[in-house]
Amino acid sequence: MNEGDPVEILVQGDHIILERYRPKCVFCGSMEQVAEFKERSICTQCLHEMNQLA
Repeated sequence: MNEGDPVEILVQGDHIILERYRPKCVFCGSMEQVAEFKERSICTQCLHEMNQLA
């Protein structure tokens, strides 16, 4: 990590973990093929599934 990089703070049991922030899909948690939509992250698979509902 470099100075100024966005970080994510995670708690696992008694440990606090800092890791580089990577956007995750708000629906499934995937970090693959994620895009921003109305200030939210969504993966292409969930977007495709949502389009099938319409």
